[in-house]
Amino acid sequence: MLEALRLTEYEPKLGEFGHAGDDHVVPFEVGPLDVRGRAVQLGPMLDAILSRHDYPEPVAHLLAQACVLTVLLGTSLKFEGKFILQTRTDGPVDMLVADFTTPHALRAYARFDAERLSINLKAFKAGQIPSIPLVEVQL
Repeated sequence: MLEALRLTEYEPKLGEFGHAGDDHVVPFEVGPLDVRGRAVQLGPMLDAILSRHDYPEPVAHLLAQACVLTVLLGTSLKFEGKFILQTRTDGPVDMLVADFTTPHALRAYARFDAERLSINLKAFKAGQIPSIPLVEVQL
């Protein structure tokens, strides 16, 4: 059902300033500001996950955000293992699962009620407020 896809972690060398490209995670640090973090860019890996199930746009958007969040948190693990993000709601998208296995495998799935999603999208297009639970992750 869920097939794991590989993610490469980018280890820049001293003096290398290029962009990481698709399907990479780049850790960074700004010493004087005591700031550390990770930048992730998912391309073909995310496309492969989303295209397998032909998700409607809102569902694909939610699952993509869950994948990015899972990769960001999973690549920060200090041990070999798994990081699994799972959500459950009573909304039209009732389950999202993203599974990251160190060092670089990702799989994800979303379960949704197409009829409830369609009704909510029609209400949204008519100018009404939909009841689609959205999670926006901005870093």
